[in-house]
Amino acid sequence: MLKDLGSRDIQFIQCVRNIRQKILDIAQVSNLEYTSIPLQGSGTYAVEAVFQSTVPRSDGKVLILENGAYGKRIAKICEVAGISKRVLSFPESSAVNVSVVEDVLKDDPSFTHVAIVHCETSSGVFNPIVDVGQIVKKYLQNCIYFVDAMSSFGAVPLDFAAGDIDFMVSSANKCLQGVPGFSYVVAKTRKLLECRGYSRCLTLDLYDQYQNLEATGQFRFTPPTHTMLAFQQAIVEYEKEGGLKGSDPHFDFNTFYSKLNDLDFVIYPGKVLEANCFRIGTIVICICFMYTMHIGASLTTINLKDICNFCMPMEINIGLF
Repeated sequence: MLKDLGSRDIQFIQCVRNIRQKILDIAQVSNLEYTSIPLQGSGTYAVEAVFQSTVPRSDGKVLILENGAYGKRIAKICEVAGISKRVLSFPESSAVNVSVVEDVLKDDPSFTHVAIVHCETSSGVFNPIVDVGQIVKKYLQNCIYFVDAMSSFGAVPLDFAAGDIDFMVSSANKCLQGVPGFSYVVAKTRKLLECRGYSRCLTLDLYDQYQNLEATGQFRFTPPTHTMLAFQQAIVEYEKEGGLKGSDPHFDFNTFYSKLNDLDFVIYPGKVLEANCFRIGTIVICICFMYTMHIGASLTTINLKDICNFCMPMEINIGLF
């Protein structure tokens, strides 16, 4: 982020091109079917851009599957934009019920869009986006299926093909660990091209943004250059760390535990039965008290190649608060 590049600089245009392709790679979709569209602003800007740009002005109608704050935000976006909607609400502590969704779609075939949040950020609840997507396309083949994957994309598998997802939105500063400043949409190109002239807003016009990116490689309006350069580096680090798969295939928890124990670092295995995990305490508990220097020493030791026996690109930077 300490490097300055102009928005029309050849290097920056290449950065934008690279980011667009990398997003598709992470989504595991082909650029023959999908495209990625970066857009200035937070994730909510991209969410609103999808609805402003893809819902027909005359007969559009959105079914919003809501079980938390971010589903409610989609409803608010539609309300402010004057978009016809129906909100199907579920308890915040529960996932969207597919059977209930199916009953609604059976009774009302007028929906042009169905919207769902993959991981409801306010609660951490994951919704069954593949099952819902299959039900949507079973009853409404031409319906646009929208997934807000703000808190999941890049960290949790997202099967675009199985869920028949048409539009997905996420943000630079979420799971891919960039910094705030832009968001992005992964869209079926064919579906996007059908939306020409739909947009109610100039700056959030996804169709126009896509056309300009394709024609010139540039944003229509001043892009967040430093944020995008940072995101490009974040993707490099994401890939170095193993990407969506994460852990190295050579990692063995028992060996890892034993070698740390040999060096007098005893970790506390987690209670999660389906995953080999451990915790490092950072507060006073009855077992022990760990100072900052102890945490730093622990992480430094964990990062040693003869302990891990796999690539673990960790930088130790522990400070006092």
